[in-house]
Amino acid sequence: MESKDTLRIPIQLSQGCAVASIQIDLTTGILEQFRHDLLRFIDEKGATGVILDLSGVELMDLEDFEEIRMTMHMARLLGSETILCGLRPGVVAALMDLGADTDDILASFNLDEAFQNMQEVTRTKRYADQDEAQSADNKEEEGAGDPFAD
Repeated sequence: MESKDTLRIPIQLSQGCAVASIQIDLTTGILEQFRHDLLRFIDEKGATGVILDLSGVELMDLEDFEEIRMTMHMARLLGSETILCGLRPGVVAALMDLGADTDDILASFNLDEAFQNMQEVTRTKRYADQDEAQSADNKEEEGAGDPFAD
């Protein structure tokens, strides 16, 4: 059951992206509510990207970061690319010291750069999807005359 006192992270749609600016101290409850709100927002608005602005976050532990990573993975499963932006140097240093897994994280310095990078990511994905579809079409055409083709 949701508490009336639970703070919510605002989410807005801009340039086809769900943009969430996190300006509050993170707790497990806030992050769980945010995940629910974000996934519902993506589904309802059809957002093709997610930008998480973390410039207001002064402290983040490994558990908070893993919650954010899980939310990003879930957003990707709904078809939305994700980018973090605004991470403070001290937060980044602490996460690295704690051994945070950042291998699949796209990050930008600020919100403007995040929008530029999102355009590039979605453009690259669109071309890759088109190439994959073209390749599948070519394989179908090649195998059409051979009943024993794989």
